[in-house]
Amino acid sequence: WDWCIQQRLVRFHVLSKSMSGQQLARELITCLSVKFGLPSHKIVAAMRDGAAVNGAALRSVKEIMYPELMDIICSSHTLDNVGKRFQTPILTDFSQWWISLFARSPAARIAWRERTSIDIRSCNNTRWWSLWEVQNQLLTHFGDLLPFVQDLQSSPSARQHLLDILLNPEQNQQLCMELAVTVDAGLPFVTKTYLMEGDGDIAVDAYDNLQEVATAAALQNYPNTRALAKKYAAADDEERAEEIYQEARRCVWPAITYFLQKFNHQDSPLFGIVRLFKALRLFCPLRVRKLQPGLNHVDELRLLPALDSDDTIQHLKNELDSLLVAVEDIEECPPNRLQWWCEQEKLPEWKKAARAVFCLAPSSAAAERVFSLLKASTADSQASLLEDHLEIMLQLQYNRRS
Repeated sequence: WDWCIQQRLVRFHVLSKSMSGQQLARELITCLSVKFGLPSHKIVAAMRDGAAVNGAALRSVKEIMYPELMDIICSSHTLDNVGKRFQTPILTDFSQWWISLFARSPAARIAWRERTSIDIRSCNNTRWWSLWEVQNQLLTHFGDLLPFVQDLQSSPSARQHLLDILLNPEQNQQLCMELAVTVDAGLPFVTKTYLMEGDGDIAVDAYDNLQEVATAAALQNYPNTRALAKKYAAADDEERAEEIYQEARRCVWPAITYFLQKFNHQDSPLFGIVRLFKALRLFCPLRVRKLQPGLNHVDELRLLPALDSDDTIQHLKNELDSLLVAVEDIEECPPNRLQWWCEQEKLPEWKKAARAVFCLAPSSAAAERVFSLLKASTADSQASLLEDHLEIMLQLQYNRRS
């Protein structure tokens, strides 16, 4: 049965120095065309981060060898960049010392576990939104922070910096408000980032996920922030509570503006990707039943180069009525959409197109996992491993996952 999405690490190349876009393009073409013998119509898309050199390389690869390649900029990177634009000076300072405290002190980790009965969250540069997870834990256990730090017997420098903030009433309140608005504003971004970095047939859900984030960003409904603003205001002083609330909201507004511009502005690279994912909803049976698409919706599939031909689009239009009949009794998303498409013998053209669509992903998380494996698998003493040995080791670990 070949209707199965598989992710495989097939090449890991160690570089002595950075490459230009043209150099990287030559390396990619050599690997794909020469080493693996992949013809021009076999590469549907490439998922990458927003680095300019990667964009330049893929433009050359597309022009020279793989004209049907779709260049997909990682949506999860864009969502993760939102968090980097929060303007929370007290929280940023506190978080740095907090993370440093536990990184250097096993005793601090044990003490936190004894006080709260939970393990301390760690911050990992290779995991999106891990800092938000740390800060979410800080907000949840805010009442434990001061007594915990006061009782701590290790890391005197970090302890003193943390106490300076916690014992200052103004900074303590600002820290709490910055935590609340960071958690509230970040929650939809965190949730959807992790959904879009998974495996499987997630490309057809990407638009709905991004749309939900955009809706939440525009609404700016921050319940934790609102509740704490009322707490810090004098009794029944609604005007002061609103001032505190709005001051906290201003901490995240630059980040929200950044995302909404990326999502809505036609000149943004993400805008074209969002349009593509919107069109790909036609490959979710439940969405098709709800949308009841017309011929104009099929035309939008031209955004995927692999489907951008008059014959392909016309064949899909010819089968559109049959597709609508096939989904008319669907009340919920099939548990296995790939299996559903595999069984659609009356929709040969849509079935063929689906094979290309389900190869796509809205993020470059599959590649990012390689770097996480590399960091976890090689100590400083192993840094000089021969390239071939390193590549084989990573392939064995990565490909063993599935």
